[in-house]
Amino acid sequence: MTNIATIDFNAPELNLTKPELKPIGDYGVCVSVNVSLPEFRRKDKQATKQTAQMNNANEKRVSTYKNLLDMPELDRLRELKRKAYDVPEQYGVTFGYNQDFISNNSIIECKTELESIQTEYNGVAKQDFLDAYARGVAQAQLDAEGLGGLFDPSLYPSVAELERKIGMRVTWTELPSSHPIESIHRQSQQVLVDEFTDNATKQTNNIMQELVCKRLLDLLQRMSTNLTEKDNGKLPGFHNTMIETAQQVLRLLKDCNVTQNPEVEAMRVQFQNALRGQTTEGLKTNEGARIKTKAEIDQMIAKIPTLGF
Repeated sequence: MTNIATIDFNAPELNLTKPELKPIGDYGVCVSVNVSLPEFRRKDKQATKQTAQMNNANEKRVSTYKNLLDMPELDRLRELKRKAYDVPEQYGVTFGYNQDFISNNSIIECKTELESIQTEYNGVAKQDFLDAYARGVAQAQLDAEGLGGLFDPSLYPSVAELERKIGMRVTWTELPSSHPIESIHRQSQQVLVDEFTDNATKQTNNIMQELVCKRLLDLLQRMSTNLTEKDNGKLPGFHNTMIETAQQVLRLLKDCNVTQNPEVEAMRVQFQNALRGQTTEGLKTNEGARIKTKAEIDQMIAKIPTLGF
């Protein structure tokens, strides 16, 4: 007979790792990046008007700006500012103004990059700009051709003011359970749980149908036939492994009944009771044992189609 313990059920792998409903805060943290830097730009009304006329556009919807400072040190600060805001978007999900959610898997990388940018921005880059600032303002004043009548000393803060106005701050916080994104997260998790439940039920039914309706039924029918005397009074040939194979099926019925189906368990117990104390040799020589065992097996055969798998 087939070794039931090593059969391939030809069914999807049973995965019963149920998704756990956790608050989104268990999966990561929020980061907020704030970078302050005076723009050193001014709207050029004359250039704006000319641009609008050249493009046949509404002047109120056109804006043209001129840089008040042309300094590589300022360009470096602007570049670092842009990078500082790009990093959280690269590693996380933006869900609010200047708020990004960073998963636990990406926190280290994101934090390392932000710390590197912050260190340079608040340190060397800022100091280099402050040291060169006076020269930059003087050059802007001399650059009459570039700025024309736009030069206004009041647009250039003092070094002391810039010291306070230039800076980068990174804030890491846990997401509060009351945050709107938590509700969205819960809804998405519930979809996964519902999908898991549906798939798990289908997979379990596939396995139980294969095991009970096909493998067990086939075994019981073979045993019923082997326990029936032929017209000449002889018994069909008994396989020495018949009881051993039946015991293997019993173990499978217990191990695979992951949903604790009471009908399957009742059938397992009935089958176990029918085999209790029986041996292949004993069934060969004891007519009463054969009749009793066959009757119980036939009851089980009749019951299988009613299980609804």
